Amino acid sequence: MLKYTNDDISIRRELTLKPITTRIPEELDREIREVMMFEKADKATAVRKILEIGIDEWRKRYALNLLKEGKVSFNKAAEIAKLTVWDLAELLKQRRVEWVEYTSEELKNLSVNLMKP
Repeated sequence: MLKYTNDDISIRRELTLKPITTRIPEELDREIREVMMFEKADKATAVRKILEIGIDEWRKRYALNLLKEGKVSFNKAAEIAKLTVWDLAELLKQRRVEWVEYTSEELKNLSVNLMKP
């Protein structure tokens, strides 16, 4: 897998690119053309960039949602999001996601246990 960067956007490109075909609304086509203009890129390159950014964001949202619902561990969420645990912690902080829920009784017991020598 080759990796190259264009400003702050990092794009992975397989040695063998697989073609896909889909129908999109006119508005989305206009958005793609705008990206082409800003990036000074052909349509295929612009769509690859948009897809990678979209998939990257989808992975993060999906992982955060699973973590919030208690369906995965912190480490598993980091794996799903393709982030280090430190980067996931930072993402949780940035997005103000509360993923640990304790009752007041649980917090009281936790604090009592932490005070024990």
